[in-house]
Amino acid sequence: MSDILYFDLLFRKTHISKIQHFAIAPAECGLNQVFMNILNNAMDALLEQSEEVNKQIIIKTEVINRNGVESAQIIIQDNARGIPL
Repeated sequence: MSDILYFDLLFRKTHISKIQHFAIAPAECGLNQVFMNILNNAMDALLEQSEEVNKQIIIKTEVINRNGVESAQIIIQDNARGIPL
């Protein structure tokens, strides 16, 4: 089972909303493990929250053009409380 499919199933099972805004198509690359770790950490943080809030993970990609050079920007955001002090 692919990592992405695994996370799709896990999102459904845990009732965490996943919102995707892709300006560029997802691709298999060497960064997949990095993204899986970020998503896993976000999911863990949301599941540790005791409050019943609308738990969300937002994934956005954009193409950024700076001085004629295009690059990809990837934003992964959750609405967990953050790291406790």
